[in-house]
Amino acid sequence: MKIQEKMHNMLKASMKIRKNILKASMKNMDSMLKASMEIRDNMLKASIKIMDNMLKASMKIMDNMLKESMKIMNNMLKVRMEIVDNKLKASMEIKNNMVKANMKNMDNMRNARMKIMDNMLKRALRLGETSLKQA
Repeated sequence: MKIQEKMHNMLKASMKIRKNILKASMKNMDSMLKASMEIRDNMLKASIKIMDNMLKASMKIMDNMLKESMKIMNNMLKVRMEIVDNKLKASMEIKNNMVKANMKNMDNMRNARMKIMDNMLKRALRLGETSLKQA
């Protein structure tokens, strides 16, 4: 009977050891799982932070590009407005010069007509005077 009891006690002890080993391995697996979950969580947080920073940087770059393109477009508009203004000024100057030339031409033509009429009147007066003298 003692041998059976010893075997029973050994079986109990072996079962207790197995139970403790199982508990320890379960604890170890649980800690490993917690650690891996924490690592995964930290990696996720880091990747979200990186993506957020990349988004902010790209938004800043796009904003700067938009500002620069607006400056360029504004300068182009100013140049176009200046060109149109200069064309308008040149056109007005040409028209003004043409009007002045026409007025001068009309004055010259009027003066020439007046001279011709004056000369014709003088000739007629001379002719009238000579015919009066002859008569």
